[in-house]
Amino acid sequence: MNLLIVGDDPTKIGGVTNYTRPLANQLAASGVNVHYVYNTTMNQEYDFGPMRVERFNRDGVHYYWLRNGKAMVFNYHDLDLDTNDWFDKLFIEIMETDKFDVVHINELFGFSTNVIHIAKQFGAKVISTIHDYWWLCPQKVMVDHNRQVCDGPSNMDKCVQCVEDRSQGHRPNIKKFQYKLRNTMPAVYKPVVSKIKAMKRSHYPVVPLDVLESSEIIATDNPLKAKLQNRLDKLVAAMNACDQITCVSNDVKRILTQYGVNPEVCVVDHIGSTIAEKEWQLRTDWQPKEKISFGFIGGMSYYKGVHLILQAYMRLPDLLKQKATIDIYGGGDPGYVQALENLLETGSHLDKQNIRLHGRYTPDQIEAIGKSIDVSILPSMCADTAPQTIFESFSSGLPILGPDIGGFSDFIHHGKNGLIFKYGDPDSLSNAMRELIENPETISSFCLNITPSKKMSTHINDMKRVYSEIVA
Repeated sequence: MNLLIVGDDPTKIGGVTNYTRPLANQLAASGVNVHYVYNTTMNQEYDFGPMRVERFNRDGVHYYWLRNGKAMVFNYHDLDLDTNDWFDKLFIEIMETDKFDVVHINELFGFSTNVIHIAKQFGAKVISTIHDYWWLCPQKVMVDHNRQVCDGPSNMDKCVQCVEDRSQGHRPNIKKFQYKLRNTMPAVYKPVVSKIKAMKRSHYPVVPLDVLESSEIIATDNPLKAKLQNRLDKLVAAMNACDQITCVSNDVKRILTQYGVNPEVCVVDHIGSTIAEKEWQLRTDWQPKEKISFGFIGGMSYYKGVHLILQAYMRLPDLLKQKATIDIYGGGDPGYVQALENLLETGSHLDKQNIRLHGRYTPDQIEAIGKSIDVSILPSMCADTAPQTIFESFSSGLPILGPDIGGFSDFIHHGKNGLIFKYGDPDSLSNAMRELIENPETISSFCLNITPSKKMSTHINDMKRVYSEIVA
């Protein structure tokens, strides 16, 4: 079988690439003829050369690397880049190199939805696995201009306001020039940027933590409204042109079908994880400790909601604070990390003593970190579809406290292997923490009810079957 995967930069660590890279490598190792097309838009790899595709082989996979593509991660300046023909000629050349039986799309930002229609013209079957909401939302996460979870493009005026707000300061040509200069002339770029940063008292603005109250929608840009509607119509049509839409959680299917995606082509499939391949063992011997460690492991940004953990702990009475600690592992947005540090400075002596921001970690440290904490908290402020942090937590034998949005409830069963709290509500999270501090034997019960996440090797066999069936 000849397979073409459309994905993100395989050298990138994190996000969807942690799925597509092992998917490609293990399928190739199993005998599938795997090709992989990607761009480095997310990693901002531009140079001063023309737009082109570079080809190379690695670990049994045939790679096509789009250099200097016109589309960026966010195309607020030109929404048509997501759906028009700027990449058609190069993609046709890729399709002509071999007769692909299946084109499996995983990430399409940095490309155009025309790849779906072109693949169909060449007789390939097309599967799109939906990992995020780029298909409905130009900013991918469906969080509105008030930093609240959005129900989707039900109100195009609100979409206009979101794009207008986020496009302020969006200068793609200047950004691309900076990336080109950084990648081609680092000896010039680095000292200049370092000097500019040093001249600024605060290079990174502190990220505000509070959710804004809903504001009046004052969008008036009718041409932008028409472009957003056109983008939505074309992306839904592209999904409906696929032979299968793989939804990584039930919530993804619910949202997509709500906006016109054919439910008959939508299949819910919980994807596999490489972290689940490691030797897994139930925490059958977990016993209540003097202090319970609530932990977070992952990237630090507003949408990951780490501030909710601090706010929830700071609401606990001192008697309960003395029985629990908060251990935060991860790095990320400097302005957000600074906001967390500022928040912690407003806390009590117990808050400062028991809330610990450990900073960045390396992948080889994850196992030791997992063993050092007792309960994982995943407080996302956006509707994460099926975050890898769920699989990482369960593979470490950790019960999870997660929000009532996105794909969390597909994996976290309230009162069995964790607790579900109200999204974005520090009081609800605080109550969940209180429940476990006051009844630590509940943690023991949760540990015994955790089941292994799906292994990537199992998922590989599932996908080979899906490919074969869809071709047949």
